[in-house]
Amino acid sequence: MENSRTLLGQFISDTWWIVLLRGIMLLLFGILFMLHPGITLITVMAILGAYWFVDGIFMIVTSVVGHRQIKGWGWGILSGILGVLAGIVVMLHPVAGAVFTQLFLVYFMGFTAIFKGASEIYFGIRLRKEITNEWAYILIGIISIIFGVFILRNPDVGSSLLIWMVIIFSVAGGILLIVRSFQLNKFAKTLTENTEN
Repeated sequence: MENSRTLLGQFISDTWWIVLLRGIMLLLFGILFMLHPGITLITVMAILGAYWFVDGIFMIVTSVVGHRQIKGWGWGILSGILGVLAGIVVMLHPVAGAVFTQLFLVYFMGFTAIFKGASEIYFGIRLRKEITNEWAYILIGIISIIFGVFILRNPDVGSSLLIWMVIIFSVAGGILLIVRSFQLNKFAKTLTENTEN
């Protein structure tokens, strides 16, 4: 048991910065959108697609590295793969406009957000015995699901409202990820100190 907790602490120490980087990226995107109120929906979707692509890669790497310490790590890989695919599809939208309509992309974004949100909640519940403040995982998941459900229920919503939904999702999600990263770093240090004593 002690060995497994030591491995968990080492894993979190090695990967907490990935969560921090994900949060900073998402927060910066939200701020960028706010500073450019005239930004088009296509541009917003392309930037969000780029984030999902990079975030998906981070999720896959983290899940593969921690497959011995994290129960249900396969969900992380699946979520990461979906993020990468979603990112590619959304970023290619300007080029593949004849194939992928905006309505299709809206639905795709909605389902992706719901699945990634469910994955965050799943991890929060599964890790509640190993980490503290698991509420950050769950809260991020809830926000993501709300964002996805809103999109699916309003596929023809106006561009300006959808952009503001993306801004709220980006800023709130980014802040929560940053908070969670520091919580994980603190937890890893505490876990390492306890196993050494």
